[in-house]
Amino acid sequence: MSRMAIGAVTLGATLATLTVTCLGASERGPVDWHRGLIREAAQTAKQSHCVRICRARYRDCQSQKLVPAFECRDVYQDCIHFTCNSAQG
Repeated sequence: MSRMAIGAVTLGATLATLTVTCLGASERGPVDWHRGLIREAAQTAKQSHCVRICRARYRDCQSQKLVPAFECRDVYQDCIHFTCNSAQG
């Protein structure tokens, strides 16, 4: 096969894939696509808010000096693990 024939086959396969993808998107409609974007944005905002809360807990832990500094890192990691990751559901 020549390079031109391989290029034509590749281009044809790419166009066919794009056509199928676009048809699937049009069947779902723009409303579903928009809802997906809103859900994704809300999840991202929720996650970043949770991380800010955990950072604040870490800073509070360090400023109070009730526990050694290395344990404050555990406070942050536990907050991320148990609070932020469980909130993703």
